[in-house]
Amino acid sequence: MPFQFFKRPEGTATRIALFPGAYNPPTIAHLAMAEAALTWAGQTILTLPRELPHKTYSHTTLPERVELLLKSVEMYPQLGVAVTEGGLFAEIGAEAEEVFGREVELAFVCGADAAERIVNWDYGVDGFIDRMLERYWMLVAARGSSYIPKPAHATRILPLPLSEALEMVSSTEVRERIKTGREWRHLVPAAIHTRVQELYCCQPPPSDR
Repeated sequence: MPFQFFKRPEGTATRIALFPGAYNPPTIAHLAMAEAALTWAGQTILTLPRELPHKTYSHTTLPERVELLLKSVEMYPQLGVAVTEGGLFAEIGAEAEEVFGREVELAFVCGADAAERIVNWDYGVDGFIDRMLERYWMLVAARGSSYIPKPAHATRILPLPLSEALEMVSSTEVRERIKTGREWRHLVPAAIHTRVQELYCCQPPPSDR
């Protein structure tokens, strides 16, 4: 089922931010980015693909990650959670348009490292990324360094404000801290502390980010 909602944001919006990720597990940086996107959009929807691009679900399943996201955003009426069939931005955007229609403006939320990969990826079709950016905006948060778009993309790729203290917070760091016995709870939303403990603390760290 394409674009399956598990939590739909309250109300309606003419601008919607889509925040794809692996969320393995969700972090306070993910939550901060989702909230920061509301400076541009009326709603942010955190999305998980049924099949992760170029990787597989390991140790935590898709339903378990949906559960963690739902607990993380439960108290945020403008944040939603959905699962998509596709994992690439263009595929997710097409699924979202089926739900919201072409009249709603859509943006993708990501970090600078992901933006670099997405914009420079070889899609095998000339001008693919240019056409994608004609349809969808990108809201890009710094990840250690800011992302500077090409001049041709500068009006469609916008900076997303994020505290410097959160720039290097990642799911990878959470898993590594759990693996090495260091404190990790300050890096994930308080609402999921117990469930992250149950899912991750007695298992080897997953390989995806």
